[in-house]
Amino acid sequence: MGKVNHQDAREVTVYRAWVDGARQSELAEQYQVSQQAISQMIEKVADSLPPVEKATEVRRAVDLCDDMLATYAPGARAKNTAHSREARGWVQLKGKFLGIDRREVQVQGQVEHHVTWEPGPTVEELLERWRAEGKLRVRGELTRLDGA
Repeated sequence: MGKVNHQDAREVTVYRAWVDGARQSELAEQYQVSQQAISQMIEKVADSLPPVEKATEVRRAVDLCDDMLATYAPGARAKNTAHSREARGWVQLKGKFLGIDRREVQVQGQVEHHVTWEPGPTVEELLERWRAEGKLRVRGELTRLDGA
């Protein structure tokens, strides 16, 4: 297979189809590979794009997301479940393209944590209380085998 900018032609084709709106699951079926393999191809091509081209691709992808959101947003506002799902997916994808979908939480400063723990009753105390309340009936006795 030929190379395109040091990339496998199939990887580039998959990347372009994905940028144009194809779903990874559909591409996986088309190319008879797993969805994870498609995701890895897309990531590999995206990581290899030169900065200027990468910015252009991101702009194209964000424009596509905006077009799709314009299509599904009215239905989502009308509480159409399928349109809501699609709109949410396009919003998430747009966030991914823009790099604002990070799931990490960063905390700066100090966090004070005060724990006050008071020990409860011992096992023996609980057993005795439950015997006195009639919640527990002893049907046998335990004896130690060592004679103590």
